[in-house]
Amino acid sequence: MENTFWGVLNELKEARSISSSWAGAVDLISGVGAVRMMTIHKSKGLEFEAVILIGLEDYSYFRRDFNQNKLDEERSTIFVALSRAKSKLLISCTLTRVHSGKSKFTHVMSIINDLAKFGMSKQRVEKSNLLEV
Repeated sequence: MENTFWGVLNELKEARSISSSWAGAVDLISGVGAVRMMTIHKSKGLEFEAVILIGLEDYSYFRRDFNQNKLDEERSTIFVALSRAKSKLLISCTLTRVHSGKSKFTHVMSIINDLAKFGMSKQRVEKSNLLEV
């Protein structure tokens, strides 16, 4: 317990040396304003101003054991992720995905169309070629 106390105290002193106030130092060591990375399942029950989903493609396309129950479960999981955003949602995806050595086109539009059915409006969709491999 003593080591924990002194560890926190040292961390606070270090944070104070780069912060303009003690309150700012406390914010630094407590993660206020930090970017949180987590799984979709870990995000259940939480809300964030902005949510970024990386690599959102229709993975069921690659599954050998694909069936409607798994698709419904996958859509439910995606809904959990989407509903965590209070004001901003950024989704990244790729046009093709390599799986088991095979390159396949992804089906992102099916996800976007599902969102439209549930009332999410498409405010702005940008196609970006930031990195082509």
